[in-house]
Amino acid sequence: MNTFEIEKQNALNKKDKSHEQKWDEKIKALCSKINKNPNYFTTSSCAGRITLNKNSIKKIKNAFLF
Repeated sequence: MNTFEIEKQNALNKKDKSHEQKWDEKIKALCSKINKNPNYFTTSSCAGRITLNKNSIKKIKNAFLF
């Protein structure tokens, strides 16, 4: 497994700490579709927030893509 795959697996296996402890029903299908893609994952369905990070072996300062 590469670094991203390990990070993805660890993130998706963590306990849901949100107040509702579940996905919002209206976004559940999209989040599941994203998480099935080997190149992406999401742990949140909060409206109005997205972060895209570039995966790198070494730490890169200010490496946000969006």
